[in-house]
Amino acid sequence: MTAYLEYNGQPVDIHDLLWAGFAPCGCINSSLNASADGGILTAESAKRFHADGSKLREFRDPNTYRLISRADFPWDEFKGECPHSPKWGRPEIPIPDGYEWAVGDPARGLQHFIPSGPRDWSKPAPDALCGSRRHWWNRDEDARNLTVPCLKCAALAEKQAQA
Repeated sequence: MTAYLEYNGQPVDIHDLLWAGFAPCGCINSSLNASADGGILTAESAKRFHADGSKLREFRDPNTYRLISRADFPWDEFKGECPHSPKWGRPEIPIPDGYEWAVGDPARGLQHFIPSGPRDWSKPAPDALCGSRRHWWNRDEDARNLTVPCLKCAALAEKQAQA
């Protein structure tokens, strides 16, 4: 069975379509295959699917999802980067002195502020600014590019910056 969605006034095979997530600055920060099986037929269902955790949904809520054909998708521009200031149309989060961003569990999609400096492997991993605990923290920038900031860590960093 082939499902069709209307694209530019014409019925198009659903397999030839993507939902593109546009950040407030206009950059594409996510994409998702349109799917009849997965129920991803509307912009709202694409947003719900892409931000299945409440923390991701809260961060990505300003996204606008638009249907776009694979042929029209700007593959050259979609590199997971944003040249704008502020990046992704969001104000920069101040990094507290003595802290750095790290990812605890990439599947959860969150970055946390952890104490910076070398890791002492004879001790448990340090807690994040928000109190989150992990067995290890990944400080690699590539891992961080695929995640969003923990809103609790961000709020605490803002508070510290204003003090």
